[in-house]
Amino acid sequence: MNFFNGMSQEEIKNAFSQYARSLPPEEQAQWATSIMPSSQQHYPNCGSILDQLSDAIKEYLKEHQKEALEFLYKRIIEPPNGFYNTDGGKGAIIAHNMGLGKTTTTVAFLHGILNEPAIKKLNFKILIVSPVNVIQHWMDEFNKEIWDGYFKDKVCELHAPISAKKEDPHDTRRMHLGDWHKGVKDKSILILGYEICDKMLLEDQDGRTLELLKSYLQNPGPDIVIFDEGHRLKNDKTRKMIVPGFLGEEEVYNKDYGCKIERGKFADASERDKKIARETEEKLYEKLKEIMNRKDAEYLSKLIDVNKKEITITSHPLIVEAKERKHKHQRNVAGCREKLKDLNRSNQMRALFNIIEACNKNDEKLVVYTQSIPILDFIEHMVIETFRWKKGVNFFRIDGKINATQRALHVNEFNNERNKKARLFLFSIRAGSVGINLISANRMVLFDHCFNPVHNTQATYRIYRIGQKRDVFIYRFITKNSSGDCVLRRQIAKEQQSKRLIDGRKNIASKYSKKDIETKRGHENYNLEELENEFNDELLIEVVEKMKDGVIEISDHDEHFEETLETSGFEDSE
Repeated sequence: MNFFNGMSQEEIKNAFSQYARSLPPEEQAQWATSIMPSSQQHYPNCGSILDQLSDAIKEYLKEHQKEALEFLYKRIIEPPNGFYNTDGGKGAIIAHNMGLGKTTTTVAFLHGILNEPAIKKLNFKILIVSPVNVIQHWMDEFNKEIWDGYFKDKVCELHAPISAKKEDPHDTRRMHLGDWHKGVKDKSILILGYEICDKMLLEDQDGRTLELLKSYLQNPGPDIVIFDEGHRLKNDKTRKMIVPGFLGEEEVYNKDYGCKIERGKFADASERDKKIARETEEKLYEKLKEIMNRKDAEYLSKLIDVNKKEITITSHPLIVEAKERKHKHQRNVAGCREKLKDLNRSNQMRALFNIIEACNKNDEKLVVYTQSIPILDFIEHMVIETFRWKKGVNFFRIDGKINATQRALHVNEFNNERNKKARLFLFSIRAGSVGINLISANRMVLFDHCFNPVHNTQATYRIYRIGQKRDVFIYRFITKNSSGDCVLRRQIAKEQQSKRLIDGRKNIASKYSKKDIETKRGHENYNLEELENEFNDELLIEVVEKMKDGVIEISDHDEHFEETLETSGFEDSE
């Protein structure tokens, strides 16, 4: 979650001067005293942001959320010289692991600052930019009972293109934006989808309309902007938005950090380069702590009294080969359906359907993710044919074509504890890896892997999160000696570097050489001879026993991220 303040110093001064002039003379001196603080303090009568929250809210929040509130307040509202004596505060990043309640933390922060005596007197505007499929999650959070109706009239949302039979959707958007900008009916918080935000500023507009939209969204724009899934802001034009110049220009960054880390990140790098890389990562980690409040997955595990196991098993190349012949079968699995009706022809499908069957027998719910729509289509087809299940009753599916209303209905029906018929949820990973709580399930299959590991990682925390009551098992499918195997190695290398850099876990060693990362085929096949229940997973044992001839390897995914006393051939300096 990324935060930055949209008001420049000049804009802040103008806003305060304009407001002060509107007050009766006897109130102007009092206003100046309460709003324009000294360099030593922000609000003379305000200690902690927690003072602005009710006892019920403070009891509701976890300790890490309270810590994040103080961090945000210090960075955004109360910089050293006071929010109103600087260029609108400093940017901040809440880098809490999935499942730790970042949305709740953010809403609590907004509740606190909007109750500030000084801010209450202003038309303070907040913009939340979010993936479209997470907007409903935000609205649900604002409507929770814990806020006691505080946000009832303060929040408006503008997501996918508005369909209006009698009105121009462009006019409707501008009307909603204008109401928010002017604070009509106490509207102070606007939620926008990334796509609609881009569309409004980039689509053909007459000059006056474009200037009006820019005044709403850019200059002067909102006072605070919050970016959910802020990693989406990663092109040359957006890279300086949160904390401009914090790591220097690109040339300076590469000299001080980037090149040193890159040279020593692989297992086959020289011992000197590895040592320099680790020292540089540690230096960068300490630097990032100034603007980033981080809580990793280990913190989540302390809050949840259940275990999580991530297990890697294999796939059969038939589906892969069909995909490689995409000039013949592009986005059409009909050509291989007849061959694959016998699931024994594909070890990956064989494993999946054995898991579905075992989960059904054990009265457990299963979630399946894939990045391929053709594979999703095929799985759906075979589920109906194999189990005679009915879509929308026994299983559900979400991809990019499902609107927010249907999405919420499917999720609620699947999570309903009284619904014993719902067994399976199929997801396109881009459409369903964020903004969804699926704690009614405790098993998940990641059918394939994205080059960006964040999508797979985010997916796992749909079921492993606060509220989960059963041990969680994540099954990662790969095909040895395939491009998928290569992608998984790249994922692991990226995650290892991320944990060293963002989590400060400097004793995680790089496992793969540069050749390992770049080569698609690099391992010999072998058969699984012995199968031990090291994961304490009876269901997995049952599944694999049925297809030992098709299983090449079972491994613990988390072992790649274990810390050792020695990293990369040199002892830790401590």
